[in-house]
Amino acid sequence: MSDAIINGVAGAGGGIIAQLITYPLQTVVYSEVARGVAGGRDDMSGDTTEP
Repeated sequence: MSDAIINGVAGAGGGIIAQLITYPLQTVVYSEVARGVAGGRDDMSGDTTEP
């Protein structure tokens, strides 16, 4: 096998492993943002200061 094929397969495998590890974390973050928990605000007005 040529080095280019080996490097391509290794890169693809690394990308798949990275996605398998980080995708569940991204899902949690996106759901928290959608609920408004991560920003510390109760509405979507854009004001992040506390009353």
